[in-house]
Amino acid sequence: MDDDEQESGRRSRKSSKSFFSSVLSKAMPFIVIFVIGLAVGVYLTNQFIDPALNTGAVQEKKLLEERNAVLDQQVDSYYACLSTFAIDPQTCQRKTG
Repeated sequence: MDDDEQESGRRSRKSSKSFFSSVLSKAMPFIVIFVIGLAVGVYLTNQFIDPALNTGAVQEKKLLEERNAVLDQQVDSYYACLSTFAIDPQTCQRKTG
């Protein structure tokens, strides 16, 4: 019985090795195609899709920066106006003294 069990164990090991190798050999083309497709997708996303999506964001950022600069100038002019008339900008009260 021991010989039969050892022989069947050897057969199952050989069959499991051949099973995995046959599955791997059948799946290898799909794995290669998947990896190539993934690499091409990453390249296309990086080179074409992201820049196309980000153009609107870049334009909006520039517009907001320009608007912020104009508002900063306006705040500076108001602050200078308050200082000219001796008004404290923190309390909006005329400084006495």
